[in-house]
Amino acid sequence: MDRYGYGAAVGAAMLEGVGIPAPGQTLLMAAAVEAAHGRMNLYWLLILVTAGAVAGNSAGYAVGRWGGRAVLGKLRVNTQRQQYLDDLFRRRGGIVILFARFLDGLRQLNGIVAGILTMPWGSFTAYNVAGALLWTCSWGVGTYMLGRDIHVFAALFLRHRRLFLALGVIAFGCLLVYLLGSRRVRRSRRT
Repeated sequence: MDRYGYGAAVGAAMLEGVGIPAPGQTLLMAAAVEAAHGRMNLYWLLILVTAGAVAGNSAGYAVGRWGGRAVLGKLRVNTQRQQYLDDLFRRRGGIVILFARFLDGLRQLNGIVAGILTMPWGSFTAYNVAGALLWTCSWGVGTYMLGRDIHVFAALFLRHRRLFLALGVIAFGCLLVYLLGSRRVRRSRRT
């Protein structure tokens, strides 16, 4: 990060927006840790990575808008996944653009799919900018704070490790119950 810090983080965020898997989130987090230790400027990092993410997704939108469905085939997105993305964007396109950055796969495809489905440019841009800001600030500021005060978090975790373990077990149990329950519901709908 010392040599290519800003450029690497911005470049990876841009590449992800065009559908190319890149370590955008990982490099953002690594750069935020560098900023926490005074080797980079957090504000410039957030501004530049947000701009890179917006530019990348805007380019992805253009690729989808003028390249059409053939683009998804070249990205090896199967028919079932294409149908899922179509349905998801038709129902909740703006929300998908806003939060897709937090999910690998959707982060790389949301601009392209929005372009393919001809989401209005103004709506796309508004959600794209808001989503990029939310993603960059969440991961950038969160990692910055964690990197700066890791010793505080480690002491808190060690002091309350039984509580954290219990919360983890409860969360895992809830997830398991949810997954098994939704599986049963899907099976009952088929019959």
